[in-house]
Amino acid sequence: MSFSQDLEHKKVLVLGAGVTGIASARALIGREASVTIVDEVVTTDSEFLIVQPSAVDVSEFDFVLISPGWKESHPLIQKAQVSHVTLLNEVDLAWAIKEERSPGQKWLALTGTNGKTTTVEMTAAALRAGGVHAVACGNVGKTVIECVESNEAYEVLVLELSSFQLHWLKRAEFVASAILNIADDHTDWHGSFESYAQAKISILDRTMTAILNGDDKEVVTRTTHWNGRKVFYSLDTPGPGEIGVVEEL
Repeated sequence: MSFSQDLEHKKVLVLGAGVTGIASARALIGREASVTIVDEVVTTDSEFLIVQPSAVDVSEFDFVLISPGWKESHPLIQKAQVSHVTLLNEVDLAWAIKEERSPGQKWLALTGTNGKTTTVEMTAAALRAGGVHAVACGNVGKTVIECVESNEAYEVLVLELSSFQLHWLKRAEFVASAILNIADDHTDWHGSFESYAQAKISILDRTMTAILNGDDKEVVTRTTHWNGRKVFYSLDTPGPGEIGVVEEL
């Protein structure tokens, strides 16, 4: 049975009525799932009925799809885990659909504290200039699931992934991943800088090639024991297999 078939007539609770939640809800309904959306701030939507978290019993659902930004400590997520309800996220849902719809589509992923949006947009633009039908998505532009289901038939998706998205990621795989930098950020959500940094580094769990900032101490130190192919870049003279800057040639 395919993942899409597994969703048919199943009850899915979507946490969050933002861009990601709404795009995910559309994809789920397109696969004949029964969808309920909850949000603590958004109360109305032209397309969907939005309910308050207090109005649902999580244990009655087959799946809970978590939008980025919802903390693992949230009572609905805690109840879902206790009730053994399967947790989903938009990127993994998009990956499952991609595997059925466009198995040849390649995904590149990028994270970092600063510079993500500029870099993914430049990467997608460079690919397009080289004749590859590519688009930047994820935490920038369209959602990943919208790009997977697009009639554009993209050859490559260049994903900008936040630490929130990486925290929940379980299934997606990338041809290559990049980590630009790691600095103190979002510790209120992750609980500590260590947890935040681990979320960033976890992008390497789903790739065999990593493009890494050789000038960032946190990136270099935290990837020391990773055994995949590493390509470091720097503003200094590069070593063998690295990317850098050489002056006065």
